[in-house]
Amino acid sequence: MTDQSLGKAWHQDRLEEYRETQHDKTLRFTQQTYELAINADGSRQVRRGIQTRDDTLSVTVWRNVAFVACSITASKSVRFVNCTFAESIVFSEGPGFDRCKLVTTQIHARRIACKSTEMDISSIKGHDPAMLHFTDVTLRFCTIDPDLQGSELTDVRLNATDIRSHTWRDSKLTRVNLEFSTCALGMAFDRCQFMEITADREFLESLGKTRGGITDVELRNGFSVHDSVGELRQLFGGVLFYFHVVTMLAFLTPYLTYVAGKWMQHLSWLLRPGTDVVTEPMLTSLLRYIVNGGENLSQWDPDWLSIARLSVFVVYNILRGRALIEVKRIEHSRLITGIWPRFRLDDLVWPFETVKLTWRKLMSLVKAFAIVVVVLGCWHALSFLLLPVPR
Repeated sequence: MTDQSLGKAWHQDRLEEYRETQHDKTLRFTQQTYELAINADGSRQVRRGIQTRDDTLSVTVWRNVAFVACSITASKSVRFVNCTFAESIVFSEGPGFDRCKLVTTQIHARRIACKSTEMDISSIKGHDPAMLHFTDVTLRFCTIDPDLQGSELTDVRLNATDIRSHTWRDSKLTRVNLEFSTCALGMAFDRCQFMEITADREFLESLGKTRGGITDVELRNGFSVHDSVGELRQLFGGVLFYFHVVTMLAFLTPYLTYVAGKWMQHLSWLLRPGTDVVTEPMLTSLLRYIVNGGENLSQWDPDWLSIARLSVFVVYNILRGRALIEVKRIEHSRLITGIWPRFRLDDLVWPFETVKLTWRKLMSLVKAFAIVVVVLGCWHALSFLLLPVPR
């Protein structure tokens, strides 16, 4: 699933949530606007207006308001606190957003201040880069245009954001997350300050060989670079790939051996026609072997401890097998195309809505199961060493 289709699907879910949610303290705007006046005693006075782009908001502070499909114009600075915007347009000289949520919303302003705000599939245009101040802001599938020179970003997450700016000059970036963001070709950082920046390998590769002017010292001291492919291959690639394959084959060996033995008995029975032998399907025999824990095969005698132990091993090996297949797919794509394919640990392992298992969770589960397997192995080894033997 592409970033665009993923963003649309996510947007539909969020938009339905906004339209269906009802709050007693929320004033809802749909196809029209209301003018909200804050009195000196803190009470609110609502005056109904007409929603047109030419209307001017005379209120400087808006609180607990949900704007849906609205066009909002403010000739002066306006501040939105704990507000929700969906499919709306905001025109203002200098809007401020505090604890707001914006979905498919356009912001046209000269200066913008955002704090503790989330923006999804939205765009920011027409701003003065030196007057862009973001603090504790999350942008997903957003567009920022034009340049960001002179801007100040603190605790900002630009996840999967299209950064069309070609130059970040004299900007100060502190604790900014640039993972999965898309930048323009030839984008450069000029005289910027970096502190605790989080980026991924794909973002740095998109900057070109010069890395947008980011020096090795800046990269080493100011950046934390994540590599999803590297993290997956670190656990399932290289020598560990063959280790996982060998241990998975070792797990299957007893069952394959049992099936092979029964197959040989079947062939021997066919070569001696007329022999009076009680038969049963191969599948039934194998199931009894599994349920009984490999003992007392003449009748059904479930060994629940063995069944629980087997369940752990089955889930563990299924997760490992899926990861090993993905590693080989990535490596094969690298061999054919010459570039690493796009891979994220937050992607789904299986394309099923009911099983929302990401690669990051899969790796955590594999590590947890590995600990359980090691404990079981030590228990079996100790049991073997404590067997009584003649002196």
